[in-house]
Amino acid sequence: MPKEPTPRRRARLLEVLRRRQNDLTLVLANIHDPHNVSAIYRSCDAFGLARVHLYYTDTPFPALGRKTSASARKWVESVRHRNSAELMDALRGQGFQVLATSCS
Repeated sequence: MPKEPTPRRRARLLEVLRRRQNDLTLVLANIHDPHNVSAIYRSCDAFGLARVHLYYTDTPFPALGRKTSASARKWVESVRHRNSAELMDALRGQGFQVLATSCS
């Protein structure tokens, strides 16, 4: 059974969670390299993003190493979407303005 956090640790966790950027999110679209995905999750955790939306249409979500991304994936929620309409409905339904880039 996991130990309960100390009052000091609990206060610190709650402080960090209060500072999350719930008004900013990220969409990962067909990023296949597990090292890149792990780095993105670590960056999202560092910048306080609460969740990442996954939109994978032509490649499976990569298997990520347990050591390199475990702590970041524990704190950053992953939301999977089956199609672009579902993704856009979810983002707009949460009040997000959708901005995008393309390197094609």
